[in-house]
Amino acid sequence: MQLKAGSYEVKLDSDKAIFTDVDSSKKYSVPMKVENAAKKFDYTKIETTNSGNVDTLKDIQLGGSTTQIDF
Repeated sequence: MQLKAGSYEVKLDSDKAIFTDVDSSKKYSVPMKVENAAKKFDYTKIETTNSGNVDTLKDIQLGGSTTQIDF
């Protein structure tokens, strides 16, 4: 799934993440897996990979917690 650049809210629902476009309220659902790290993350961090002109979301590390969301 490809999302346009912009601001999104993310909610977790069992085995999927639901991205809601802040401007249009359109929702996008993608599969994900929640993992717990050994120590808390200092800040929220998004890791991506790049192939050509496309950035692919790899994971989100939630600052102040041990939660990592893998895509």
